[in-house]
Amino acid sequence: YALTGRTVKMGGLPLDIGVVVSNVGTCHALCRAAYEGRPIVDRVVTVGGCVQNPANYLVRIGTPVEWLLDTSKGLLPETKMLIYGGPMMGTPLYDVNYPLVKNNNALLAFAKADVPVYQETACIRCGRCVRTCPMGLMPSLIETAYKMKDVDELKSLKVNLCIECGCCSYVCPARRQLVVVNKLAKSLIAPKK
Repeated sequence: YALTGRTVKMGGLPLDIGVVVSNVGTCHALCRAAYEGRPIVDRVVTVGGCVQNPANYLVRIGTPVEWLLDTSKGLLPETKMLIYGGPMMGTPLYDVNYPLVKNNNALLAFAKADVPVYQETACIRCGRCVRTCPMGLMPSLIETAYKMKDVDELKSLKVNLCIECGCCSYVCPARRQLVVVNKLAKSLIAPKK
């Protein structure tokens, strides 16, 4: 929106409004496919945080996370959590046998001191989540509608537009897990197969 003044409608894609959004890794893969006829078989992955040897590696898709950790000389003893992906949109990883997939570019190991455990408190209606949402959503209202399992309200609040960036949870003084609720809400209104 900041560059083009265009907005993707709920359920749509950027291509629907004449825009293609690609990161550097995707652009590189497209170049290799077009000029070399090479499919996406590998990618650069950052292994960082509480590992003996943090580094960037060019690895094959399907490589086990365990191999990346071994290549980085292993986890430091203070490691508490592995995040598969970046710090804002990554997901916790509980099994190091999980394979690298084409859309993952990072494996982050966090120390116990870097993984604070917060107690959620009641929403104080400060509006920080609304002000920070890049999609102009209302995460606190989405949370309320999700708790009530109000599918129609979730649709009217356009929860499907949530890009799961994590900004709402990050700024919430009540430590509400708003991005998690948004993910659950999207699955609640998803068409049943």
